[in-house]
Amino acid sequence: MGEAEADLKRQQEALASLRPAAAGSTQSGGASSAQLAALDKRVKALEDSLAALKSAPPSPIGGNADNAVLSQALADLKAKLAGGAPYEAEAGTIDRLVPGIPGLGRLRPYAHSGLPTVESLAHELERIAAGFPLTEPQAGTGDGSYWDSISRWLGSIVTVRMIGAADWKAISTQAAADAKAGRLAEAVTRLADSETALPPELAQWREKAKARLGADAMVEEVSAAVLRVLSSGKS
Repeated sequence: MGEAEADLKRQQEALASLRPAAAGSTQSGGASSAQLAALDKRVKALEDSLAALKSAPPSPIGGNADNAVLSQALADLKAKLAGGAPYEAEAGTIDRLVPGIPGLGRLRPYAHSGLPTVESLAHELERIAAGFPLTEPQAGTGDGSYWDSISRWLGSIVTVRMIGAADWKAISTQAAADAKAGRLAEAVTRLADSETALPPELAQWREKAKARLGADAMVEEVSAAVLRVLSSGKS
């Protein structure tokens, strides 16, 4: 673009110097109208080319510095979200250059700590489940008969819950198995199915799991907003 501007300046100066001479001269040695018209056309073409160059979106590499920073921040944000790493710097950069993205606002609460991955959420839920006490077994009255064996077998696969109580160890263990198998949404639903209020540690885990489930949609919203800015060449 620098060479084009220099060429345009030279042509404008040449045109300016020829016009007074042509206007005050009747000699054949002066610049003719045809020469002036040709020079005018060249200057106009250079002006149009330069305007097109200036209005074109700058490329992320070697283009507008803010756009390069913004493009890199978006790429880093996606990578860090996928890996569960903190992304406070990237979120801050995007918010500064493209303020007011709702999806980014919903991601900010976890920017300092990072948004846990599905795998880490499954491990965390396993640790929570291990911390709940075992449900006290009912006193056995079996006599070793066939019906006693059936009752014990049913007891091993059926959870009996007192009204108003919840077997959080069993529920969270099953939810952890869902999460470990990649079924995070099912794990969240399993906790939500309880008729009683969640213990604080499970409530906190559920909020993080919901944020992870919504992360893809939030990142897409951020990405779309950033790409609109990059394609317009403004930041």
